[in-house]
Amino acid sequence: AIYVGYRHYNARALAANFTLEDIARLNEYAHGQGVRLYVALNSAVREEEIEEITSTLAGLSQIEPDGLIIQDGAIARLCHRNFPNLNLHASTLMTVHNGAGVDQLQSMGFQRVVLARELALEELANIAASTTLELEVFVHGALCYSYSGLCLTSSFYGGRSSVRGRCVQPCRRLYRSGKQQGYFFSANDLSAIDLIPKLRQLRLAALKIEGR
Repeated sequence: AIYVGYRHYNARALAANFTLEDIARLNEYAHGQGVRLYVALNSAVREEEIEEITSTLAGLSQIEPDGLIIQDGAIARLCHRNFPNLNLHASTLMTVHNGAGVDQLQSMGFQRVVLARELALEELANIAASTTLELEVFVHGALCYSYSGLCLTSSFYGGRSSVRGRCVQPCRRLYRSGKQQGYFFSANDLSAIDLIPKLRQLRLAALKIEGR
């Protein structure tokens, strides 16, 4: 499977991303190759954007990608009420860290949960053993020094929100404290290739590689 971002309503809003027309062509091509296509619509939605988002969901409902990756509960509600054919995947930006969170999303009609990237192997194993919902975990990509999806530092320093896909990554910058300087807030990128044999022993639906 591959995943792509819709326009500026995803966690990589500053990238070129894809239109509905692009996604329709990609969906047809991917399915012709035996590959699933997931669409990321995983930014927080403002009140004035609800009408446009509803129109977008109507278009995606006709295209029928294999999954819609979201973080905002408003999109889930719109889908359940108007576009029930769309399969919902909970983005890692929903910060699901435990089995109770997975159970809640299952009760809300989600088909898959992309678990928070901060979880340890033992925590992943416990969650996987306690649910029948599809689970997906990251095995490669950037890590946030805060909990996934809950950082406000970019908004504070740069006026651009991480939950709107516009993070300026202040944690990656060089800082000075007294006579010392360094990248004090920069987390090493996730590289879990050595853990894949252990992850394969868990009941996981997918391993996720960040698409950059």
